[in-house]
Amino acid sequence: MFTKSRPRTFRAKLACTATAITVGAVALAGCGGSSAGPGKNVLTIAYGSTFVFATAALAPQYYGNIAREFEAAHPGVTVKLIPIAGSPSDIVTKLSLLYRSPSTAPTIAQIDSGDVGLFAEAGYFLPLNSYVSQTSWWPGFPQVVKNETTFGGQVYAVNQGENVQALAYNKVDFAKAGLPVPWHPRTWQDIINAALTIKKKLPGVTPVWAEGGTGAGTVGVELGVGNLLAASSNPTVFDAKTGKWVIDSTGLRQTFAFIHTLAADGLNAPVADLFNPNAPGDSTTYMMNPGAAIALASNYWGASWLENQAPAWPKAAQDIGIAPLPTVNGQGSGTSSLITGWDQAIYKGAQNPSLAWQLLDFMMQKKNLLAADNDGEFIPPDTAYAKDPLYLNFGAPFQAEFAALEPYATEWPGTSNLPIWSEAFQQATGALEQNPSTSVSAAVQTMKTYISEGLGPSDVESQP
Repeated sequence: MFTKSRPRTFRAKLACTATAITVGAVALAGCGGSSAGPGKNVLTIAYGSTFVFATAALAPQYYGNIAREFEAAHPGVTVKLIPIAGSPSDIVTKLSLLYRSPSTAPTIAQIDSGDVGLFAEAGYFLPLNSYVSQTSWWPGFPQVVKNETTFGGQVYAVNQGENVQALAYNKVDFAKAGLPVPWHPRTWQDIINAALTIKKKLPGVTPVWAEGGTGAGTVGVELGVGNLLAASSNPTVFDAKTGKWVIDSTGLRQTFAFIHTLAADGLNAPVADLFNPNAPGDSTTYMMNPGAAIALASNYWGASWLENQAPAWPKAAQDIGIAPLPTVNGQGSGTSSLITGWDQAIYKGAQNPSLAWQLLDFMMQKKNLLAADNDGEFIPPDTAYAKDPLYLNFGAPFQAEFAALEPYATEWPGTSNLPIWSEAFQQATGALEQNPSTSVSAAVQTMKTYISEGLGPSDVESQP
């Protein structure tokens, strides 16, 4: 059974013909067809059955309820479910196979935000602008959430729930080490200083948990050290003005320097734990036992400790504090986070797109959306919903603390070439974590070599 781990492996492949085409290498436009399907009064929902929600039992239960309630409200309509077991890469692979034929293409598909652009570019997803513009809930989405699934001015999916990151710290460890509680780090150096103090005064405690490397794919670094780049003085991944991918910048060098310091000073968790494909899920257990004093943590940690998973950690509500991740030198807003999530998209060839939208809109109503967000341990995309007691009281106090960060988070560009850039970033951060002798310049060279070879020298650039 897969747990709350979220490792997206971009080595997954999309199949459009009998030959699989590597993700990020080729746009798959036109593969999906434009008609056929199960019938005008039959809707299908493909969803991650064992990974996306907190436990394998919750997703079938949620979607089963959605199907039954929608059918009851729409006599003559049938909603069929297509459960997809496995990791995000398994979900991408299965969806790509389903979309090969209009007869198997799901009417609605649950998909990771980072993959929406790829499938939209392939021509599989219906633009939703005319639909979302008529809803009461779309205006409540922060612009950063809307941006995740908007390409070329077209909205191709609707967010079901988000993840953002912050620093979690153990108040008990901090008090033993003589560190302030509550803790308010203003710069990255404040984090390093606290970690060095922990190492000196509490030698049995891991100072920091910060995921990098290739073990958990893009999601692993988006939930881990990718947040450092977002909080750097230059967080640019893709230069929209030039249409080029950034292979060297002050922000990348600041990020690599921080990771190098963690490795060189023995402050990070063991590589064997950080490189585990299930590291994003295992992190919640690691924080509890053997224990980490500071962690780059995601919003789902609190609900994992207190509500949805075993082993439970009731004392986390008192023992763990949350502090926003500061920007490198306290610049700008003073805090930053990456944002990632899961979305619902409608097949472009759906026989009854209006009915399909009614089903998607039904899933987005407060009761249904909050049920998904609690079961999936997400932050609601609608900021008003994030203030509802149905959400705030689930895994309190962590829900409110993380939800407050959502409007200030940033997203990575979810285009078909992101996997190549992401793989290079994973390789570079993994080398730094695995080998303390790896220099910042060597990590940058990894970025340059990998991305230039994957995309071509005309598609990359260096920035200040």
